[in-house]
Amino acid sequence: MRPDEEAACHTAAVALRVHQDYPPDLQEIVLYYLGTECGRNLPFQQDYTALQLERVQLRVLEVAHGDLALLQTLVEMAKRDWRDVLQPTRAEMNRQTAG
Repeated sequence: MRPDEEAACHTAAVALRVHQDYPPDLQEIVLYYLGTECGRNLPFQQDYTALQLERVQLRVLEVAHGDLALLQTLVEMAKRDWRDVLQPTRAEMNRQTAG
């Protein structure tokens, strides 16, 4: 697989979320980072399509909410075990139990 194909490993939904959460000067960098560091390089996802990778990438973006440092932390977590980023955050669990 060529590097440009790896970098393009995201869906329109992922691109939209990046455009909503990050300033224009960071959007292409974030998309490239997600494609190369939070894509088919994740454990057991080497043959996944962009659509199959979408839930992990969207979850990382959702939790990071525009924070580049947190995005990097979450991607590193996903590289160890992508299932960890799918777990609810403590704040989300607190909201669920408070309601």
